[in-house]
Amino acid sequence: MYVVEKDGNKAQHLGFEVYRQTESGVGVGYLFDLGDNADDATLVYRSPTSVVDNEVPFVIQDIPLP
Repeated sequence: MYVVEKDGNKAQHLGFEVYRQTESGVGVGYLFDLGDNADDATLVYRSPTSVVDNEVPFVIQDIPLP
């Protein structure tokens, strides 16, 4: 995710915050510093075409515990 400013420069987000999470969705807010140029900026967001919930079996061995 990034913003394309009027002059063509890309502005990356400065951070994000998860503000809602449910079993079927998540809400995330992103922070950009665009100054006074927000009206002429374009948000570019690309997401995966699908998300697949998949369990993967694994074994953790030889980890010393306190």
